[in-house]
Amino acid sequence: MAGRAISVVLALAVTFVFSPPSAATTLPETIRVQLTVAPGVLRLEPPPSARVEADSRPLPVEPSAMTVGWALRYLRLPDVEATPVIDALATRTPDGSRPAGQILIGPYGWDGREHRDRRVVRSEVGVAPALATPRAGLHVGRQTLAPFPRLIDIEPRDLADVTTINNRPYRGRVRVDLSGGDPQVVNELRLADYLASVVGSEIPPTWEVEALKAQAVAARNYALQQVDPSADFDICDSQFCQAYGGVVSEHPSTIQAVQETSGVVAMYEGDLIAAYYASNMGDHTTSAVNVWGRDVPYLRGVPSPSDVEALSTSWGAEGYRWTRTIPLQRLADIRTASGVLGELSEVRVLRSAQSGQPAEVELLGDLGAVTLSGDDIRITLGLPSAFAEFRTVPGERLVLLNPTPRRVAALQADGYFLEQRRRSLAFAEAPAGVELVRGTLDIAEFRLPPRLIVNGRGFGHGVGMSQWGAQGMARAGHSFDEILRHYYQGIELERVGEEGGSPNPEAAVVSNRIQVLRDLQRRQGPQG
Repeated sequence: MAGRAISVVLALAVTFVFSPPSAATTLPETIRVQLTVAPGVLRLEPPPSARVEADSRPLPVEPSAMTVGWALRYLRLPDVEATPVIDALATRTPDGSRPAGQILIGPYGWDGREHRDRRVVRSEVGVAPALATPRAGLHVGRQTLAPFPRLIDIEPRDLADVTTINNRPYRGRVRVDLSGGDPQVVNELRLADYLASVVGSEIPPTWEVEALKAQAVAARNYALQQVDPSADFDICDSQFCQAYGGVVSEHPSTIQAVQETSGVVAMYEGDLIAAYYASNMGDHTTSAVNVWGRDVPYLRGVPSPSDVEALSTSWGAEGYRWTRTIPLQRLADIRTASGVLGELSEVRVLRSAQSGQPAEVELLGDLGAVTLSGDDIRITLGLPSAFAEFRTVPGERLVLLNPTPRRVAALQADGYFLEQRRRSLAFAEAPAGVELVRGTLDIAEFRLPPRLIVNGRGFGHGVGMSQWGAQGMARAGHSFDEILRHYYQGIELERVGEEGGSPNPEAAVVSNRIQVLRDLQRRQGPQG
């Protein structure tokens, strides 16, 4: 695979025709990503060769597994004779003494280790340990360090080295900022490593290589537009920016896609394009002006018939055609100019895009009305996309005699509320077709509230490249540049450099990168 990847990289200039590079566009060597981490305890495991600093000072002990947080939890033992097992569990300062003369065991997050150690301690000394008051702390192995740092920096010897953060591996530098309470974690890594992970996070790495390459170029464009040296970070790791999952989202195929498009960006009239993309466009993209109110020449609606490729999987089909049922009560608190909407009576489509997607709708309620346009339609109503048809349905009442538990559960799953259940007075004889139970009837009254039925298609904002459409086009034999030029009309593709400052990466380097990734995946198990 490595040899093939390199041969394609070297052949790109021959296979495809790129425009001359724009002087103003350059590739940064690295990008800084703000990671999403759970509040509270943070567990870090730097690579063995890394330099670790706390508040710009080297750690006084050899870096190893680290635990840091503002509210670390410990088990506290009473004044008992410590056994070798207890001694091995106890927290110590760098000089080997116990903090404040106590026996503290920990620290603990929420992973169940506390309960395991509590049982061990009780079996060793016959006394149940108490839970100490949570406190701020930094631990390296079993050693606690003071004072509590505001910044922790992990500088690996090589930017390909891996630091584990809460059991997830990331390449490159890591900075942890604890000055504002919950940890803020920024991962700085090579742009190529970042893109290989983004491609594997955004779409399945088993997809066609031309679809992966189209995704790599779109992700590169988006990332380059976010780079801001004056900010604390450039981009986030969630789908509010573009998904980034660290090393576990890399794959030999995504590394190949990034290598084979190294330095390639999409331009329009000399500027980087805003390469928006979404999962599925429902057979037609929509123009940016219909979603965000701004006309962008290369982000105008185009047919996307290859979105039907989503029907090849059950999870893809769910985003291609869908139906949502929304109780009207859930919409009653939508704000209007005069207050709130109240009970919705009608949804009127005031304006549609060329594709047929509603561009502006009016919600009419008994207390007010509100007009929604663009992406506000999708966001306010909580829909997969705004490519939808709307109809309101009045409420229903249903009375059942002697319903079975299965029937009751099925109705409740369909949105019915069980309002009342009672037993009737005795009957001389049962109604036709109904059995009396000890002379009585079990009567259940259900109510299905009025609701809004939405039938739609597509998943996402609908602007730019369809990821499922790219896969469909690739399967039909289209190249990545043909995919990009279809979804971003009038663009040019330019090569503006090589990621990581390596103009012609050696085959051995690529082979080594892939082997390191495979070794990590073997240790962690198969990735879905």
